[in-house]
This record gives sequence, structure tokens and C-alpha cells, in this order.
Amino acid sequence: MSNTVHEDGPFLLSLSDFEVSIPSEIRKYLEAQYLPKYNGDPNKASKHVGRILERMKIPPATTTCRLNHNNANKSELIEKINQVLKLQTYTVKDEVKQIFRVVPNDSFDDVVDVVANDEIKSTETLYKSSMPPASNGEKSTRKKWPNQKVIICDTFCGEAVLRGADVFVKGVLCADKGIHKGDIVAVYANIISNNNLKQNSSSGGSKSIPRGMDAENYTGTCVFLGMGEMMCSRSEIFGQESGLAIEMMNGLISNHGEITTAKACIPLPPLNSQILSGKMVMQNLPSILVGAALDANPNQVIADLCSAPGGKTSHVASIIRNQGIIVAFDKSRKKVVTMKSFFQEQGATCVTPIALDSTKCLLSSDGNYERKGVEEILRDATVSEEDGLKNIEGFFSESFDRIILDPPCSALGLRPKLSINFRKLKELSRHANYATRFVPNAVELLKSGGVLTYSTCTINSDENEKMVKFILDNYPCMKLVPISYDIGQCGLQGVGLTDEQRGMVRRFDSTHELDTMGFFVAKFIKQ
Repeated sequence: MSNTVHEDGPFLLSLSDFEVSIPSEIRKYLEAQYLPKYNGDPNKASKHVGRILERMKIPPATTTCRLNHNNANKSELIEKINQVLKLQTYTVKDEVKQIFRVVPNDSFDDVVDVVANDEIKSTETLYKSSMPPASNGEKSTRKKWPNQKVIICDTFCGEAVLRGADVFVKGVLCADKGIHKGDIVAVYANIISNNNLKQNSSSGGSKSIPRGMDAENYTGTCVFLGMGEMMCSRSEIFGQESGLAIEMMNGLISNHGEITTAKACIPLPPLNSQILSGKMVMQNLPSILVGAALDANPNQVIADLCSAPGGKTSHVASIIRNQGIIVAFDKSRKKVVTMKSFFQEQGATCVTPIALDSTKCLLSSDGNYERKGVEEILRDATVSEEDGLKNIEGFFSESFDRIILDPPCSALGLRPKLSINFRKLKELSRHANYATRFVPNAVELLKSGGVLTYSTCTINSDENEKMVKFILDNYPCMKLVPISYDIGQCGLQGVGLTDEQRGMVRRFDSTHELDTMGFFVAKFIKQ
């Protein structure tokens, strides 16, 4: 049985049987956006959204690693990645094999892909299993749980595990008693909400589960992620603030005489090694397109208006080899402090991170401010004694040659995702309304002839194609132009753009053979 249910809990789900919970009114709203694609056929539109939700719970099979030109060259990066990957092995008939390999990326010269080898990719996973096979090949004899010891992590940690991460102590909610370092354990993720099963308060999220609870007392819903080896004891997990708890197994195991992977999905490489620190960034392929499409050149002045966590900003710094000025905005001071450390690690010396709301950053030369250029404003700014950030009130119109606008969005394209945080359609609508607030200053700050990229990590057309139409309708100076990279698909039909305009934007759909996250990119030139 792939789905193990007991009246009094726990509810053990396989990743196959688990469905990402989405409110029906939001699902219907998204389905309506796909109707024109299927000539008004509601069944086909519904199936398409269903496929998106099915893909949402698993990560893309390819890990894209973007080179940081400021700290490494491509051959050095490949050598360092292989140095990390050689530790990831499995044994078949006494032959030791590597799990992962490095391959060129088809679209970008500064990107390499890491994929599982063909044997791993063609091997059955534990995707349809709600518990691991017993070591003796027999069914579990332990009530409710598998024979192996069990760890239950929170939803956020579970998503990270599906992306290839190991389990760290802060992410563990519950554990069996008597767990010791070196034990092989079954790893589950607590599910905050699931429409398929009746749930009690224990499954309401990590806040309703006392951290450190015995797994035998857990009565919520959890999804099986795979097998791992304990790196510390149970008491150490709940007795320390940081550290590695479980190293997930990426190799093959015997399942009733059949060989399967030790995970519920194709294993991904753990590339958070210090060996690679500063030399590369693991970045989703569509997100890499944003920096590439910007067409940034050395000695230009560039702004990323919603920069955190800084991946796109650091990409542009790499492209221009630190020869220019980049201002990285975010209104959250805490996020900006974190970004500052990230940029230092990346050697992105041309980037100045500032804690500033980009919807309120436009200075008027008619008021109390003497007009200055970006370089002069940055040079004259005072520095906070508390965190070392520059104190900047804003910038003047037409100050930037290039602007990235990637506003906060509904994030319905992210993968893997085990829960959706909003519950009502009006919450989804707020994201599109909020995005419009960033546009006036983005247009005003951009120089004539300058380039602006607009991007989101959502599939919602209100935040994508309709935002492009909003910009074109309200700002005649902004011209939509094609993106010169042949990846992704054209925009959706019937949501405000002409066929010509749809062909200029790039929409990424997780159901497409490219197997990416859901994403959207548009490019404008200010006339």
C-alpha cells in the first residue's frame, strides 16, 4: 500500500498520493486562464492545472549551477563541482559508481548542469511508497510506522530535502526514542494542509506540534521523503541550535529484491560545500534568463528594485565583471544585511545593498534635494554604525541604464512546494495589485534607451501577461521587445496581449519538457 491511513493517525502519505492543497476558487481561477489555450475546453484546462500541481511537489531533475566570473572560471568550477560529487557514490555488484555527473547547459555559457547518471534516472524511486521497505524484505510489523526509526521534519525543511538538502537540527519536529548517530532513519515531512484527508490539530503546522515530541505521539499527516543516516543522537537534535542532523541517502537500496533509489524522487546533489562557496550559485534556469536578458554592459549603472535574496543581482555583477555600479534594493533591512554577506562571499564589489522601499525611492530635484548621480549619492552617503549599510533616501529620475523589476509575487511557480500559503482568491489578487506599485518608479528611474526586465516566479497571468499590458497601456514610453534566448514558451492567450506580444515574453511552465519551475520574463526598452 502506498498510502497508509489509521483512524487515529498518523496519516502516512507517499509523495505520489500527496496532493498540494489549493483552495477551489483559486484553482478554478487558474483553470480559466488556460481555457483559451485549449479552445475553451474546461476539462483540458483543469487537467493542465492538475499537472502543474503534480509537478509542484517535486523538484526539477536538473540542478543548474551558475558560474561566478568574479571568483572562478568555468573549468575551475567544473573541477570543484566534481570534487564534491565524487563523494556521492553507490555500489552495484562491488562496482562503485558516481551518482551525479556534470554536463554543459544548452542555453547559457556561464551555466553547467548537474544530473543523476542514467542508471539512477531509470531506476524506480520510492515515489509511490509511504514507508521504506523493511531491511529483511518483509512488511513492517510496527504499528502505524515502518520498522525503521522515524524523523518528522517541518514543511519548509521537507521542501529543502526534496531540493537535495540534508536535514539540519532546526528543521526536525519529532523523532523516535532511542535514535543514535549512525542509525538509518525514515524521513517524513509534516504537511500543514491536505484536502484529501480528515485532519486533527496535530497536522495544523509546526506551531501546533511541540518540537521534540516522540514520533509515536504524532497524529498528523506526513509525506515520506526517503532514507537518511543520523549524524547525531536524538538528544543532540533537540539540545542544540544548529548542526547537521541527517545526511540523506542518494544511492540505491534493495526493495524486496528490487533495486530502488533511497529517495521519493530523483536525488539531487548537495552542493552547499565550502569548496564551492563564492564560485557558483545554484539558480533556477528561468531566473538566470533575467540577468542574461538585461543585456548589461561594463560601466553601466544598474538597479535591482526587489533584490533579495540577491541571486539575479550577483549574476549581473558576474556578467559585467564588477565593472559598473549596481544598487540592490530591498525594504527589509534584515534581508539586506544577509544580502550584504552574500555579495561579499560572491566578490560582487560593484554591488551596494541598501534598505530602501523602491516604491518610495524617487527624489525630486524640484524639492529640497540637489540633483546628483548614483555614484555621487553612494559616495556621499553616511553609513549605519549598527549594520554597516549606507543610509540612502533615494535617487533621481533617469539615473539607471538597466533595471531589474522582480516584485514580490504569489510564488505559484516554485518547486518543490508542499503547501500554498494563501486561502482566498482575494489574497492572490493582492499580489498583482501590489506589483503595480513598483512600476511608476521603475519607469521614472530608467534612462531613455535603458532596458527593464520584469519577472515573477508565478503562473498567475494577472501578475504576468496582464502586468505587461498594464505597463504598455499606462507608460507609452515603454516598448516591449523580444528576448534573444530561445528557451521557455510564449505568453498565454486571451489575457491581454496580442499574438506578437505573446511571442516576445517568455513563460515557463513546469509541465513543459524543459522541466523548470513556473516563471515569467518580459523585456522593455524605454523610448
